[in-house]
Amino acid sequence: MRNAAVDIILRSQSGWLLSPATRRDIDLLNNRYWQGGLRPAVTDLLTTARSSTHLLADASGAYQSFGNNVLARNNGVGAYIGGQVTNIISSPNDLNAAAWTKSGGITVAADGDFWAVTDANATQASYIVQTGAIPANTLLVTIWVDLKKDTENTAIRSVFTRLSNPTKGDTLVLINTSTGAWIQHVGTGASVRDLGDRWRVTTTIPNVNSTGYQINLTPARTTDINSLSQNGAAVGTASFSWPHCVLGGYPGDNFRVDGTRLASDVTAANMAWFAPLDGVGATEIVVPKWNHVGDGVDRPLFEYIKDASNYIRGYVNASDRPALKIVTGGVTQTDTALTTAIAAGRKPLTFGWSPAGGYIGDAAGNVAPFGAVSLPSGVTGERVGSSQAGAYLNDILERRATLSAISQAQALALAATV
Repeated sequence: MRNAAVDIILRSQSGWLLSPATRRDIDLLNNRYWQGGLRPAVTDLLTTARSSTHLLADASGAYQSFGNNVLARNNGVGAYIGGQVTNIISSPNDLNAAAWTKSGGITVAADGDFWAVTDANATQASYIVQTGAIPANTLLVTIWVDLKKDTENTAIRSVFTRLSNPTKGDTLVLINTSTGAWIQHVGTGASVRDLGDRWRVTTTIPNVNSTGYQINLTPARTTDINSLSQNGAAVGTASFSWPHCVLGGYPGDNFRVDGTRLASDVTAANMAWFAPLDGVGATEIVVPKWNHVGDGVDRPLFEYIKDASNYIRGYVNASDRPALKIVTGGVTQTDTALTTAIAAGRKPLTFGWSPAGGYIGDAAGNVAPFGAVSLPSGVTGERVGSSQAGAYLNDILERRATLSAISQAQALALAATV
């Protein structure tokens, strides 16, 4: 039988483990895993249920496809864990398909990960357009499309989106694909993201029971970014990629879907390792990389579960504040959150709990403590990046390390260096 001294030696030999107190370390960014002195495969620790493929960008920006029930994880990126998303746009990966109507003599040709859309007609405006149906409801609609960066400084491109029947939420964005300068001439809720080789134009539109959508992609709308009118004399080529129209918020920079991508339900492959921590306490060091914030919904990081009345949940709340919720016997023991909201980017967090109390902290040293609690025991399950409540992370998880309960000061020091 292995003793504590041997455990410490094994951990130190691993090198990358955070502390001798480490019970399990799931490093999804670097494809390294440790539990109980062993170096297992990720599938020995986590089980993924998702009856559809998933497209996730790797560290170079190239999208990799993951099959049914396979965790979407790339080296140098981490794992994407998210809820079900449907891209309503038809043929998002082929802008030359019949689903896209060409107007004004426009031509479309493949351009690597993009489609080059060319307006060579100096007598009329030219664009490609798609219209389609959406459910009549009051959900937020998020539409985005990528435009390839180039050196064109004369022709200004545009993205126009509309919900129709009834018409609602017209949005017009003009953009210089050389500099990234952009103007929203019509509507609200637009943004432009710099994603390396591309600009991502995103619009969000609250639906009011409209039943249709429209998206127009114009490679040469005008030569004056300040002009609202469309100038037929403007000519040029712009390369567009993978338009999306989804019901709900923006699911992140690394996300891509044609049709429906089902939810990824990631759970612990077994819970035997958790027994020494059950009802006693633990510390979690969690490293999400937030590609987007401001969803206005809870976004879970982990959840230890006995049942619906007994669980421990680490999450980011609807106000973008990291929080820890402990419910025992149906009674909320604590639901404590940091006063500092997260921002986009890599954000190491720590969550600690024991019957004597606990804390939530971040790598910057912000901390929120709480007092004595009654912990649930008899934990039989664990969810990663989702909760029993049906919420999902909808973003990237780089790493999760579970330790025996350590002090607030120790945990904050680890979060600052992980």
